[in-house]
Parts: sequence; structure tokens; C-alpha cells
Amino acid sequence: MLYGCASVPAPVQELEVATAALASARSNGAPQHAADQWQLADDKLANARQLLEKKQHSAARRALQQATVDAKLAQAQARMQQRDEEQRALQEELSQLQKRIEAVELTTE
Repeated sequence: MLYGCASVPAPVQELEVATAALASARSNGAPQHAADQWQLADDKLANARQLLEKKQHSAARRALQQATVDAKLAQAQARMQQRDEEQRALQEELSQLQKRIEAVELTTE
């Protein structure tokens, strides 16, 4: 029986998934609100593309999977930071409203 090296197929689906994950993270503000994690994901996607050009499909698949995970993490971090910023803004608004109420109460006494 002869054994040969079966070539590993190009990770086309993984490339699509990683690209979509980065696009989603970008549209959710990851480059601004989770810059380090976003850059990590973007770098891994670029590395995966280079590996694909060199026909190093196994390594490219791993890099694409990592890029996908990093992009999803960047998106989650961005959302958390945006929600924290919204919460701080609402707390500030509430504080200002409470001060106005106290001022009105003082003038009506």
C-alpha cells in the first residue's frame, strides 16, 4: 500500500468567518474602544493571508481561527466599554437632574 501526503485544503470557510468577525467588530467600534485586541485580530488575519499565499494551509487555518476569536473578544470589549461610557453619562445626567431638583426645592421653601 502506498501512502502519500494529502494536501491540506485551503481554509476558505475559516477565511470568510474571520473576515466577517473582523468586519462585525469594526462596525461595533472595536478599533476605537478595544484597540489592542482589535490590532491583534487584524494582525493575525494578515498573517493568515500571507500563510495562504505560501500554501501553508494548516498554519493559516490556525491563524484564522485565532483571528476570529480575537475579533469576537475585541467586539465584546468594545461593547462593554461603550456601555460603561453610556452608564457614566447617564449617571452624570442623573446627578445634574438631582442638583436641579434640590435647587428648585430650596427656592420653594
